[in-house]
Amino acid sequence: MLGTGERLVNEDVEMPVTLKELAARAQVHPSTISRVANHDPNLRIAPPTRQRIEALLRETEYRPNGVARGLKLRQTLVLAVVIPDVTNPFFAALFRGVEDAALPRGYNVLLCNTDGSPARQRSHLQSLHARRVDGVILASSFLKDPTVRWLRHQGIPYVLVNRFSDEGHDPFVGSDDLVGGRLATEHLVELGHRRIGHLAGMPTVSTGVMRRRGYLAALVERGLTPDPRLVVESGYTEEGGARAAQRL
Repeated sequence: MLGTGERLVNEDVEMPVTLKELAARAQVHPSTISRVANHDPNLRIAPPTRQRIEALLRETEYRPNGVARGLKLRQTLVLAVVIPDVTNPFFAALFRGVEDAALPRGYNVLLCNTDGSPARQRSHLQSLHARRVDGVILASSFLKDPTVRWLRHQGIPYVLVNRFSDEGHDPFVGSDDLVGGRLATEHLVELGHRRIGHLAGMPTVSTGVMRRRGYLAALVERGLTPDPRLVVESGYTEEGGARAAQRL
């Protein structure tokens, strides 16, 4: 039982190092330590000095005060990734890539899963807007998606990934699905196949539409007549793909 004025002390817990302590060890101003720790792109210092500071930051495991930095910059330092299927390994890798890029720059990343539901996507985006996240990476958009247009109207910084909404109108990072569909089909034609089936994605999603266009274009370019019976919509699940394959 503790007496008056006594307190519990865990002697194994080290007190966090301060900017002033780091600055004294590195023989620089505390603001220089802060700017290196926060990856300030406008900081100009000699490479040996930067290397010395970065080594010191690693040694002490120093972490900037995110709350203080956010208040100073009037930012939350939070990004959000919105995906359609959290069980899909592609989107797990996507989130990992975003987080690997964001964390060293002082940003935390939220993950939102829509399960392919437009209503759920809209709800997530409205909540993220209320929380004043600094940006959204949206991987769950549909073609002509009203929620993407809402993002534009609200002025929320965003990037579409893997799927586009209104082609050419949004910042977008993704594969060329038209070329991918064409190349896959051309490969099978070159192997001598003529009746080539296509497990098509949803017609409301750009990846499915563009891959189908590539598939059809390759058939026509090789002098083959597309057969609608060889195109089956399957969605993006293993179960849907298996059912579609059985129908071919």
